[in-house]
Amino acid sequence: MVIITLTVLFALGLSGMAMNTSLQINKTEKINKATDLAEMGITYYKQKVDSIMVNAFSGKIITNQSELKTVMTQIKNDMNKIPTDQPKINVSGNEISYAIKDLAVDISNPASILVNFKTVGTSDTENREISYKINYTINQGKPLPVYNITDPGTFSSSSDECYKTNKIDYQKCFYSPRQTVPDVKIENSIIKVGGNGDLGHFNNVTSSQIYISGDILFSKVNNITNLRLHVEGDLLKGSELLDFTNFKGNTRLEIQGNASISKLNNIRENFELLIGKNLTLDELSSNTNGNIIVYGDASIKALSNNSNMNVCIFGKYNGPDPKPSYVRVYGETGFESDPVCGPYATARVPFVLESDPEENVSYK
Repeated sequence: MVIITLTVLFALGLSGMAMNTSLQINKTEKINKATDLAEMGITYYKQKVDSIMVNAFSGKIITNQSELKTVMTQIKNDMNKIPTDQPKINVSGNEISYAIKDLAVDISNPASILVNFKTVGTSDTENREISYKINYTINQGKPLPVYNITDPGTFSSSSDECYKTNKIDYQKCFYSPRQTVPDVKIENSIIKVGGNGDLGHFNNVTSSQIYISGDILFSKVNNITNLRLHVEGDLLKGSELLDFTNFKGNTRLEIQGNASISKLNNIRENFELLIGKNLTLDELSSNTNGNIIVYGDASIKALSNNSNMNVCIFGKYNGPDPKPSYVRVYGETGFESDPVCGPYATARVPFVLESDPEENVSYK
């Protein structure tokens, strides 16, 4: 009888231990699941935060502190809406979920945006909390081109009305794409090509403005005085060598794209060539004066050591080594303090969002 009683008590004890073990395992599983849910919350809400950051800077050129402050304030306002718009995400009913809490956005430092929040994972009766911090760095990027020749707009004069004798003088002329501007003298006129332009032998231009909405094809360019040329696309060479010869007065050429030139020769007085992308130049001769500003890479085959040209390159330099002292490359000592290159290095510098923010996760 005693043996039977002991056996029953022992069996009941084992049953109780098994039940406690089962409950403990179940509790552990719920805690682990709650932790997984909290981690899912970190991933989900971080994507929301990242999206707001990227969208705020995408497609914008922010070049001063006032503009940056406006953008940062909007970022903070948008992020502060997250806990209201999506405070809780149900994964499977109300008892399996994750939620955000204690979101804080710090924009007091103009060089960074610091975001803190917590997520709570819930699995039935078990909750797990994770704290997350991400610090977005905002730096100044590479200087952007500075153009000052504006689009003259539209005007009614056609190419036929402009060209009557052996020159275009005191006219406003519009050429449609693929029309060739005639090889005549151009004086005191405004010419616009609404697309890609072909100017062939471009000679004897004085005190005029030319605006090209696409690419421009040149063969030779001679005898230019006080020209203002803006090209939205590339400067292309034709089948012949493209030489720039006999420039004088205040001449400014702005090429937003790439430029390919055979030779710069006899460039005098106040000449300025500004290239938004890359320059390919075969030869820069000794009798040249003025400034060349290249915002991309510059590949130059031959450079005269006696040139009075100033060359400022914001990308990579590929040319004679050692390079002449008048060729300066962005990042070198003295570039920003140089009287010619410096103003371009500081005139239009955008604020950019760095791609690798600093993150920290801590479990409670």
